[in-house]
Amino acid sequence: MAATAGVLGLDALPYWYIEKLREWGQTPNLLSILESAASLECIPPITEASWPSIMSGVNPGRHGIFSFFHVDRASRERRLALAWDLEHPRVHEMLSFNKRKSIMINPIPDYPILPVKYSIIVSNLFFNPSPSSHPLRIYEKYFSGINADRDQDYPAYILEYLEAVRGLLEEEGEVDLAWVTLNFPDHLFHKKPGLLKSPSHASRIWKKIDKLAGQMLASYDDVYIVSDHGFRMYDYRVNVNDILYRHGYVVASQEDEEKPLVDMLARQKGARTKKVKVPKSLYMIIARLGLEPLARKAFPAIARIYERLTGVKPVVRSGYSIDYKRSKAYMPEGGTYGVYIFDGTVSKQEIIEVLRKYRGIKVWDSLEVYKGPYTIRGPDVVVLGEHEKGYVLGPARIMGTIYLKTKYHSHDLWGVFAAKTGDGTIEDAIRGRTFKNTIVAPLIMCRLNVPVSKHSDDLSTLSSICGRRPEVADYTGKFRIVKRLHKRNWVRERGGNRL
Repeated sequence: MAATAGVLGLDALPYWYIEKLREWGQTPNLLSILESAASLECIPPITEASWPSIMSGVNPGRHGIFSFFHVDRASRERRLALAWDLEHPRVHEMLSFNKRKSIMINPIPDYPILPVKYSIIVSNLFFNPSPSSHPLRIYEKYFSGINADRDQDYPAYILEYLEAVRGLLEEEGEVDLAWVTLNFPDHLFHKKPGLLKSPSHASRIWKKIDKLAGQMLASYDDVYIVSDHGFRMYDYRVNVNDILYRHGYVVASQEDEEKPLVDMLARQKGARTKKVKVPKSLYMIIARLGLEPLARKAFPAIARIYERLTGVKPVVRSGYSIDYKRSKAYMPEGGTYGVYIFDGTVSKQEIIEVLRKYRGIKVWDSLEVYKGPYTIRGPDVVVLGEHEKGYVLGPARIMGTIYLKTKYHSHDLWGVFAAKTGDGTIEDAIRGRTFKNTIVAPLIMCRLNVPVSKHSDDLSTLSSICGRRPEVADYTGKFRIVKRLHKRNWVRERGGNRL
């Protein structure tokens, strides 16, 4: 069995993109690992829900996080999901309970950090409003010297960031597990979709990541690459709330009740924000002319100039908000990939039958997709675009039309899982196959000869890949204690203010 493992998490790396890297030929270390690539099914294909499944080995019904937002069914209020909303420990926390050492850079959820013994934890690349680490000296020692501004010059920032990570691993990396999660290529896929055509559009970044992969290959017995979903271009957006509005389940609001993720994160960081409303007529013209990609590309530059001049961050809005109190059922956020039902007179089957009348979407009862005690936190009905036919879900607002024909780049279900192991036994077992994203953490723990969680979704599959039936343990009780103690201290330090 392997003594050590390195994991490189590349947010949104698509399975099909491996061929692009191969054609480009500038990432030999990455390609040596990706030779054994498997396709990883990630439902829902969203960062905040998929990474916890990857890192814990359990689906959202068991770890409790379905989106960036936690939806309170009683009050219908939404708030950002936090680390203590997680109900199952991640791999570095389970290793800690076994007194095994780890480095975890950017655990998801990444805020706040849950400090545990035997683990170095850094959170400073995704959604944490205040970059931090455990122990505290780690952030100051390795990351405080980064000069580039992440929002203004991401390519320069990530290059400096990768050097900081390499320095940390070189000096602190004698551990059982070193896990580095990067928000690349997702960040640039969203902002510069041309990167989808060729890695050469971000050549310096890919080469630096390849250098990090080479460092891991030289330092650890097993090295893995994993992504939390894929990425591709779509021809149509399907507006689920417009369907529900047409059938009387959604009530429109004249007030702007929705708080988009970018707005909430900006406020969390203390920034002033201003909503910029795009008239429906103008939005329809932009969409029908296929100008959405150009508008999305132009807006950040305009927004930066506006923010410099006024000190206020503009947040663009279009369509109409949902009346959350009076609507019977709605999709509260595109990233939830589903519909919540708030009226007892409305059944799941009723909503499913309505939605299945429309092309471009796949619809299930949530209990067909998610298993576990926390399924109540998620949507009642799961909805995904028919990605293979070019359909993706639209925004959660009421847009005035069910279908928009437009060139739109966004997530799909298919991430990547690949391995290069010291004894070569895992490569053939996974190459070319398809797995759920919950296979990753249990397989790594099995290879490290650590008991896997008894709640893992894939124990039978795990035995066949790992070559033996692993020991199991229940880590959830210890994890609840860790969360409770940290939350109490966290609230006390903030004078009772929870958020």
